[in-house]
Amino acid sequence: MPTLPVDQSTLTMGLLTQMLTEQRFLLQFDSNLTPTLVPLKQDAEVVQVSDAKAMGRLIGERINCKVLTEVMRAGIDRLANDALRA
Repeated sequence: MPTLPVDQSTLTMGLLTQMLTEQRFLLQFDSNLTPTLVPLKQDAEVVQVSDAKAMGRLIGERINCKVLTEVMRAGIDRLANDALRA
């Protein structure tokens, strides 16, 4: 087997650095606190749902009309179900 011009740990760190700088990941934890890295698509956006300004920007700039209509229907259904339970 041919030898590499650099040692294995340097090569591994270089590949890891390249991967992490060119790709975005979402770090998630399950109920057992086991971490999982989920790669994000280039056009993916992560928005904190409690940030009304960010949610408004996302809706105004990114969500197409068809998706927005579906989201609104789901929200109205949720409100109706909550009202029936109250």
